[in-house]
Amino acid sequence: VGNVVGSNIFNIVSVLGLASAIAPNGISVPKAALYFDIPFMIAIAVACLPVFFAGYRISRVNGAVFLAFYGAYLGYLILKSTQHDAFDNYHAVMIYLVSPLTAITLLVVGWRGWHLHRANQG
Repeated sequence: VGNVVGSNIFNIVSVLGLASAIAPNGISVPKAALYFDIPFMIAIAVACLPVFFAGYRISRVNGAVFLAFYGAYLGYLILKSTQHDAFDNYHAVMIYLVSPLTAITLLVVGWRGWHLHRANQG
């Protein structure tokens, strides 16, 4: 996990920062990245927090959930890039159903993991 987080931080800060400094007019960020891609990446980073409270292990269930998120994200990108008719419905389901359910699940799992972590220390 440390390698992944460290690599992501290095890529964002160093590579993107250097490219932005060298580019004559900076680097423009597409609206799609601002409204979906970046929030999705932040949500997945936050989704890792309960793993840190659960004994620093990723169970099969956790791995399956992260794999499902990756599949859902790839599906989103494919539908959007091909301008498929199902994109609008898929987008609505991701925003109005999957996102709130994920947030609630993360809060519950994080809260339980935090209490288990505190109970094991005390």
